[in-house]
Amino acid sequence: MVLTGLQQRGGLTRIHSRIVKIELCHPELANILLNISAPSSRATIRYVTIAAFIGYQKKHMVDIDKLRAEFLDLEFDRAGFVIDAEQSASLAKAYGETRPEFTDPSDPDFQACLPILASLASGRRLPIDFPSLGGISMDGGKAVTSIEPVSCGIQLTGRTHLHDIYAKSGRSGRMVFLVSRMQLYDDSGTHLASTDSRQVIREKPE
Repeated sequence: MVLTGLQQRGGLTRIHSRIVKIELCHPELANILLNISAPSSRATIRYVTIAAFIGYQKKHMVDIDKLRAEFLDLEFDRAGFVIDAEQSASLAKAYGETRPEFTDPSDPDFQACLPILASLASGRRLPIDFPSLGGISMDGGKAVTSIEPVSCGIQLTGRTHLHDIYAKSGRSGRMVFLVSRMQLYDDSGTHLASTDSRQVIREKPE
């Protein structure tokens, strides 16, 4: 957020519960905040209400409701997978699994383990026309929901859509959470499992 950015630069001082003092010597900041087209080489001092900062930030931040209306639940990627039984068994053992239906490929009930399902990735993380939020993207973790046992060695199809978009505000600014859900199907069209990949972006207003 701009307020935080100026504080980090040492260019902003809170002098009252509702007022901040800004020292602007950077043309871009001057243009954005105070419509000063050509600030002098010396710091330009202005006093601005915190409400004005908040108004600026809200004006330039992405509209979460609009994003949800435009992008949620629309498939944007489809990919094929075949899970190797030995790899799944090895990964299950590495995670401490001991049940033979996950660790022994010769077991009649053998199935793919959840960690290997979580490792499957679609070709894209977001729709091709999804707007840039301008900030740093971080991995927010994964979750797997098992619906039916997933057999190894069969053709799987992963269909990916944005399942959720939401925001949380903190001291460092607003964080936008993007949850991409890949649903796994077998050749008969049976929905076997879903994997959620959460991406966290510290928003940087334009």
